[in-house]
Amino acid sequence: MESTPSSDTKPSEEQKYNPVQEIADELAKLNIDYKAPGFKKEVAEAKFLELSEDNNKNLFEKQHYKKLYKLTKDHKFWET
Repeated sequence: MESTPSSDTKPSEEQKYNPVQEIADELAKLNIDYKAPGFKKEVAEAKFLELSEDNNKNLFEKQHYKKLYKLTKDHKFWET
């Protein structure tokens, strides 16, 4: 019989939510190299905002890109 984790079990480091990693993963999906010398955060912000307003996207996709847009404003992703 397998044991189930108790409710007080803390998630491992791998399971914790990482907003910086989420931004990096999405930029990779969009083929935007944030490590390129000429990269500007405004390019990523504009792309996320554009996708959040795209009528060809469903509601969940729009919300996802709107969240990413807000994350780029809140986190010091660009300094890493």
